[in-house]
Amino acid sequence: MEKSNYDNLPPLTERGQFWLAHLENCQSRKIPLTRYAVENELNLSSLYSWQGRLRRTGHFQKGATSHFRRLQVLPSVPAPPIRIRLPNGLSVEWTGTSGKAMLQDAIKAALLLS
Repeated sequence: MEKSNYDNLPPLTERGQFWLAHLENCQSRKIPLTRYAVENELNLSSLYSWQGRLRRTGHFQKGATSHFRRLQVLPSVPAPPIRIRLPNGLSVEWTGTSGKAMLQDAIKAALLLS
């Protein structure tokens, strides 16, 4: 019979078993460690410390309790062109992400053409 990864782990102390039980309970309830610590009157710093220690030794694996979500990056959509019709009848049109100063210069130049 093939051994599991847990068969090769060093034995936990009674204190380690205490914290492992709490971490597994928190993980199964799918709540943040901060809330679990408050509800169970545990020192949050100790809970995080034991979580790291038990992960490093392989006794505790991160489950699906992460509060991070995978994001889907969508392709960028080009901005529509901007068109301004000036009182002198000329139009200024621009596309892209040109800065405010460039737009002001273009409008000033078009106004001077009248």
